[in-house]
Amino acid sequence: MRCRVEDISAVRKKIYVEIPQEVVAEEIENAYRALNKKVRIKGFRPGKVPREILERYYRQNVEVDALDKLLNDSYPKAVQEAGLSPVARPVIGEEEFKPGEDLKYTATVEVKPLVEVKDYLEMEIEKKEAPVTGQDVEKKLDEIRQMNAHFKSIDEDRPIREGDVAVIDYKGFLDGNPVEGSNGQSYHLEVGSRLFNPDFERQLIGLSKNAETEIKVTFSEDFANKTMAGKAMDFQVAVNDIKEKVVPVLDDAFAVDLGADFKNLEDLRNKVKETLVEARKKQSEADMRSQVIDLLIAKCDFELPESLLEEEIDAMVDESRRKLARMGIPVESTGISDKDLRDKFREEAGKRARGSLILEEIARRENLKVEEKDIDEEFAKVVRTLNMKPEEANHLRANPSLMQSLPDYILPQKTLDYLIEHAKIK
Repeated sequence: MRCRVEDISAVRKKIYVEIPQEVVAEEIENAYRALNKKVRIKGFRPGKVPREILERYYRQNVEVDALDKLLNDSYPKAVQEAGLSPVARPVIGEEEFKPGEDLKYTATVEVKPLVEVKDYLEMEIEKKEAPVTGQDVEKKLDEIRQMNAHFKSIDEDRPIREGDVAVIDYKGFLDGNPVEGSNGQSYHLEVGSRLFNPDFERQLIGLSKNAETEIKVTFSEDFANKTMAGKAMDFQVAVNDIKEKVVPVLDDAFAVDLGADFKNLEDLRNKVKETLVEARKKQSEADMRSQVIDLLIAKCDFELPESLLEEEIDAMVDESRRKLARMGIPVESTGISDKDLRDKFREEAGKRARGSLILEEIARRENLKVEEKDIDEEFAKVVRTLNMKPEEANHLRANPSLMQSLPDYILPQKTLDYLIEHAKIK
């Protein structure tokens, strides 16, 4: 086998491969030999079908199978001989095959870029860690009260006011035509929450139960549903019920009802403060990591393989879809196309992919490795975060795909920690 490499760019290479005709002929002969053992043709005993008969019926299939095998066998060898490390599947092209001649084909591949990073130790970064105040604690306690509020239908005969939950049926129309994704049945809308549309919510104020009305709304240009973005729409609205929010009193009984072994309000208050302090600490660490990545990217200029960028975009799109699913929101109802999502994530995905390559190179230079204790510590964090029982943790640890993926997650974090340890922190 002969091969040569053409540099299309720093990260794209074209491999020209030639397989000698005698190797091709041998592979085709092996294919016919194997076929002869299993084919059944009337008038011939198994394994005794003449070659010319097999060629008459199966030549095209045999040649396709033989060439596929030759390509699959030769491509890894060609890559190794060329000294390349592809980051994605090759694009096979310009395949030339004639009986009795060498098989020629090309494989276009993307490879990791050469990352040259300098002065990555003693970078100047800023530590931002705001202290947790009593006001922060009280604000969080109020959020917890709001989260544990319930809504009940009002007893008095009065119209909707801000803070109420209006239970409505609605249908949206654009130029008199129904708009997909703009209707709902028994939809619970907290008036004044600004979760739907501020103008829509304001026009509900003053309506009574069983009222039917028409509401006109102009949506902003950046509204999630692209069909409705920037459009003036009419909504037919029927008010089925009016509910008011009942917020629990902040006292010992409320704390005990929350569970988590709280004995009184003071226990809850202390836990809230502890949680806020830990959250601020994690946010500070995340901010320093982000500063490090930004500084590293600014120091390194290299071509990013398109396949790595697309792979990162895929991951971000999938995560976005999972978040929407957890919220019970179908992606289709947002009106955001797959292209819109991919365009939205492209810049951040590029930053992530570049950062990963730079951290990988620094880890190599500094001989940073993932040790067994690193895996144990990270797994313990997962167990704590998910509040898992011992048997659940053991079952999770037996998951080979999870345990194999942990080092790939840990090493970049370990490298960032190493860089922060060797940074000049202001």
